[in-house]
Amino acid sequence: MKVFSGLLAASLAVGLVAGESTPDAVAGQALAQRLRSVRPERSTTNLAVLKLRGPGGRRSVPLTVETRLTESGWEVRYEAKPEGAAPESLTILHATNAPPRYGSGTEVSSSAPEVRFVGSDFSRLDLGLEFLHWPQQRVVGRELSNGRTCDVLESRPEDASPYGSVRSWVDTEHGVILSAEAYDAKKVRLKQFSVTHFREVADQWTFSLSIVDDRRGSKTELSYDTAPQR
Repeated sequence: MKVFSGLLAASLAVGLVAGESTPDAVAGQALAQRLRSVRPERSTTNLAVLKLRGPGGRRSVPLTVETRLTESGWEVRYEAKPEGAAPESLTILHATNAPPRYGSGTEVSSSAPEVRFVGSDFSRLDLGLEFLHWPQQRVVGRELSNGRTCDVLESRPEDASPYGSVRSWVDTEHGVILSAEAYDAKKVRLKQFSVTHFREVADQWTFSLSIVDDRRGSKTELSYDTAPQR
């Protein structure tokens, strides 16, 4: 299992956090670095759909997801076409030595990671997997997720963030995140993220991503077509 999409890929080399030299911190830094270092093998364009379900009802939003390799890393561009509303776009830039940057149109910056895309449960932080770039990374155990053996990676930010911590269940065989949970500073769960329905078709891994927002009582699923358009 190589690359699900730009969602599950980032690239950055970091050292150990000062003062944290315990085996779980060492293992956590190494695991986070491996996850960040995975990049797409080539540029692709996929058709996808966002399926939103919440107290206000259900709706679907068609998407085009373009992943493009660059000299310094790669970028992922989401183009949404909501029914009865203006199109909305989001670009996430991944570099080899910095956290992701986000943009709409030609404006790109590292600010506003909490902004939700097309009103869904996916924030910029979620889509960019920004938590893998946080300074504190620890392996806190080994558990099953989706019937698979996983290392549990706990990520904590250094500064203010919409999340107090994120726990990720990383498949020990394939090295990909199968599920994750975001908590506030009091360790109350805010969101639950999972990868579902993944399978290999014509040497390409296809999948769906779902995220549940415990506060809003809503759920969003991001489903990809069975093969890239190019």
